[in-house]
Amino acid sequence: MKSPLFLATTLAVLGLAFPCSQPLPAQVTPAAVIADAPVDKQFPPGLVMFTVPSHGVDLDAWLYVTSGAGPHGTVILAHGLPGYEMSGDLAQSIRRAGWNVLLFHYRGTWGVGGTFSQSSAIEDTAEVLRFLREPANAAKYRVDPKRLVLIGHSVGGFIAGYEAAHNPDIKAVAMIAAVNLGKINADPREREARLERWETQLHPVRGATATELFAEAQRHAKEWDYVQWAEELRTRPVLLLEADDQNHADMEALGSALRQKSAVGLEQVAVATDHSFSDRRIDLQSIVIRWLQSLGIDNPARTSIPMQPGSPESEIRAALAKFIRAFDNLDWEGFRLAFDDRATVFYPRAVPERATGRAEFERTFKTVFEQIRDGRATAPYMDIQPKDMDIQMFGDIAIATFHLDDRPAFLNRRTIVLSKSATGWKIVHLHASEIPISR
Repeated sequence: MKSPLFLATTLAVLGLAFPCSQPLPAQVTPAAVIADAPVDKQFPPGLVMFTVPSHGVDLDAWLYVTSGAGPHGTVILAHGLPGYEMSGDLAQSIRRAGWNVLLFHYRGTWGVGGTFSQSSAIEDTAEVLRFLREPANAAKYRVDPKRLVLIGHSVGGFIAGYEAAHNPDIKAVAMIAAVNLGKINADPREREARLERWETQLHPVRGATATELFAEAQRHAKEWDYVQWAEELRTRPVLLLEADDQNHADMEALGSALRQKSAVGLEQVAVATDHSFSDRRIDLQSIVIRWLQSLGIDNPARTSIPMQPGSPESEIRAALAKFIRAFDNLDWEGFRLAFDDRATVFYPRAVPERATGRAEFERTFKTVFEQIRDGRATAPYMDIQPKDMDIQMFGDIAIATFHLDDRPAFLNRRTIVLSKSATGWKIVHLHASEIPISR
C-alpha cells in the first residue's frame, strides 16, 4: 500500500499538492457566474432585439452583446420544446465571460408565425447562423463569424448537435440533457412516458401535436440518432452535460462513440439533478463557462501566434485541454487514453523512481482519483490552470511546457512530451518539478 507521502507527491504531479489528511478544496466558481465584469464605456454591453427571416417567417431573436469593441465569439443558445426553461441565467454568465449570446424562438412557438416541426426548428437554427455570418450583421453586432459556438438544452441540445454535425464551420458544441429524437420511439414504455409529458407542455406550440412530433421523429429515426454523428463531431470540442433524466443513457452512448472515434476535445460531465438542472444552476453555469474558457477562442489575443484550425499546434492544444479536463472531472477513461502505453512519469518530490509503462502509472493514478473524489459524485473536482504554456514541434514529437501557481513560495514546472500516433497525439512522458522562489 502506498504511503500518504507518496499519494501527496503524486497529487502534485499536475499541481495538486496538499496534505492528504485535509479536505480537498472546493471547486472555485468562475467569476463570470457570480460577479459583474469590467465595462468598456465606449463599447458597453447591451441587449438588442431583431427578427431573423426563416422560410417566409420572421423569428423573434435577441442578442446579449458583451462589453468591448470585438469582434466577439458568439454563442447561439438553443432552447428546448417549447422552451419554458430559456436558460437566461446561463446566457448572462456567458456574456460576462466575454461572449455574445443569441437566443431565438422557432417557427410556430411563442407567437412566432408558421407551424412548428422538429425539421423546421433545425432549419431555423441554420438560418440564425446564416444571419450572424452576414457581414453587415456581424459588424453591427460585434460578432466574429468565424467563432460561433452552439449550446442547446433538451430538444435544443439535439438541434445544436445536429447543426454542428452538418456544419463544419461551427467551432464547438455543447449538448445539455439532449433529447435523442432518433430514439424516442425505440422503447415503448419510455415512449409513452415521454409522450404523455409532451402532451401537457405544448400550449405555446402551433400546428403540431405530441403524437405528430413523435411520428415525425420515427420517419427520421436513422438520421436523427445523434450517436451516429460521432464521426462528424469528433474533430471539434464537444461538451456533453448530462442530468438524471430519460436522455442520460443516449448521451452516455454518444460519449462512448466519440471516445471510440478518438474525439479531439470531448468533455463529458454528469450532474445529479433533474432535466432542467433546477437545483444545480450554478454548477451548470460553472461547467459551461469553464468549458468555454478552455476553448481558447473567445479571446484571439490570448496567443501571440495565430493558429490555423487543424494545424499540429492546434491539435496539441486540443489534446492537452482534453487531458486536463479529464483530470479535472476525474474521467478515468479519458485520462488514461491520453497516455501512450509506454509512457513514463517523473513526480515532483519525495519519490525519485520513474513510473514506466501503463501498468505502473495507472496503478498510482487510480488511487489518486479515489483520493481526490473523496466520496463526492459531481464533477468537476479540480480546476487545473496551466500558465505560460509553450509548445515546441519536432515533426511527430511535441514538447509542452508550462507552470502552475498552486503552491506558495514554489514554482511548479511541468513538461509534457507527446507523440503523434494513428489515434492522435499521446503523452509519452510527463515530468513535474518545482523550485523555491521568493515572492
